[in-house]
Amino acid sequence: MRASTLRNEKLSGLLSSDGVLQIQRYNGVTDIWTNEWSTTTITSANSPYRGFDIAYEKNSGRAMVLYNGAAAGQLYYNIWDGTSWTGAVTLTTGTANASLWVRLEAKPNSDELMAAVLRATSLEIYAVRWTSTTWKDGTQIIASAVASTKQNYD
Repeated sequence: MRASTLRNEKLSGLLSSDGVLQIQRYNGVTDIWTNEWSTTTITSANSPYRGFDIAYEKNSGRAMVLYNGAAAGQLYYNIWDGTSWTGAVTLTTGTANASLWVRLEAKPNSDELMAAVLRATSLEIYAVRWTSTTWKDGTQIIASAVASTKQNYD
């Protein structure tokens, strides 16, 4: 769960054992939770891992959900601007393996975000920077992490 610093809201992601990711939004003004959208791209095989994350851009207050894509080597992201969602957009990164662990973190006093993922099979750790308009500077951090049973980075 992540909280907005500019609006009285929170976003939560729930990943079920059958691989369904459900995104919910809490409106602190009305004290109501709503189901925003869901996806099955993570799949049941990858449901034991956290193949998604949520972060708010610090200046604009927009929120991004980054999650494992249906095709190997792909991620999807969906941006909430406080009123509506952009819809799923594809991000192709690194090797052609599913992302087991996904981490998304905001840069302080900026709209930049940093994403890091741990890939299945290759166990590659890959990072890429969101500039608030585009993904840049993608790079492999580690060619092969020790294991996939836990997130090997923070």
